[in-house]
Amino acid sequence: MITTARETKGQQDQRLRYRPSLLKHRYGMLIRYFEGEAETLKLHYGISLSGVGDAAGGLAAVTIDREQIYINNQAPQLLAEQMADAMGKCLFPVKVQVHANGSMGAVLNDAEIQARWRKAKPAMEQYYKGDVADSVFNLMEAQLSSERYITGSLKKDLFFALYFQGMYDHRLTGAGSRTELHFPFTAFGTPVGFAVTASPEEAANGKIGIQLKGACKDDRSFRDIINKKILASDPGGSKVRGNIDLVYKFYPETHIIYSIVGFVQLSDGQQSRSIAIELFHQPGNNTEARAQRKPQQNIIEEEQVVTRKPFWALFKK
Repeated sequence: MITTARETKGQQDQRLRYRPSLLKHRYGMLIRYFEGEAETLKLHYGISLSGVGDAAGGLAAVTIDREQIYINNQAPQLLAEQMADAMGKCLFPVKVQVHANGSMGAVLNDAEIQARWRKAKPAMEQYYKGDVADSVFNLMEAQLSSERYITGSLKKDLFFALYFQGMYDHRLTGAGSRTELHFPFTAFGTPVGFAVTASPEEAANGKIGIQLKGACKDDRSFRDIINKKILASDPGGSKVRGNIDLVYKFYPETHIIYSIVGFVQLSDGQQSRSIAIELFHQPGNNTEARAQRKPQQNIIEEEQVVTRKPFWALFKK
């Protein structure tokens, strides 16, 4: 973390500090999609991260390995889902550079990812055929054509956008600070802009807490975003309405992320779509513990906040 000469030692100690060398954690990720108040889709998967180096001095890197994705508590069933799952596996494990504030830099093992894709592609081309399959193969080729495109694709992934949000810029005490957040609301779509306030908060179980809360500031309409338009189709027209509420918790000893919980909601005044996110560290990340887990087991185990209530009720004061 870069500090100025005017900052006292006490002020410096009030900042989060990112130390990737302490990161050897497995998380459970749960993503729930809503139209109005009706849940339309649920995804969950395990994801492991291992870091090296010190982000405050020189190169630091994190390796991320994602496990099987489950759709509505099942492994991918439809052909399109299976195809997307098979292609996605070529990306992992992925190694990324990280900055002192915890934000993601360049992908460091792009040659390895491209080699995995070239090896897997012939068998997939034999199995998946047709115009749709051809267009998806072409899209994958473009996304993996260079380090820059791989990095850009990952930054549009919901997990990467949240986990590598750059949270280590924020103080742990005092008034909240204003910042911007770009949230990937649609797969491979241009992230949606929000103006948020990052406020320290008391967290249970001795954890450090920071809340990111704010409103949408995107120039596009609700329909533009759903249709993955890059720019507003009607400049000066009706802009999307929306809000975001995320709570990050950190381990006090290491400042490693313990959990990320929250939601994002967009609307045009009549229709609304929302995404609820729950990420929790899963202790006991060793080979024996992972082997004993049931494939269909809900991986959000340690401190569940999933309830039968609408998810936004969790954030009402």
